[in-house]
Amino acid sequence: MDDALALELGAPILASAPCVSVRADGAKIHIGSRCGQLFDRRRERCDGRGILGDERLRHRGMVQAHGTVRPRTGSPSRRC
Repeated sequence: MDDALALELGAPILASAPCVSVRADGAKIHIGSRCGQLFDRRRERCDGRGILGDERLRHRGMVQAHGTVRPRTGSPSRRC
């Protein structure tokens, strides 16, 4: 549902996602540079701080992440 329509109709809003990132998987072991991950994670924290404020972000905030994993070379799942 469109945001403006939800507000106009008085629909309950349970959550929102103001921005979505790729390459923000967090710390992991893989081949290649982690530079993109670190910049995306920092951008997300800055966006959250702008919306919620520093106090809520640090003490009452929650970050939920979901992603796919590329198996490491030589991991047990790759030895079959």
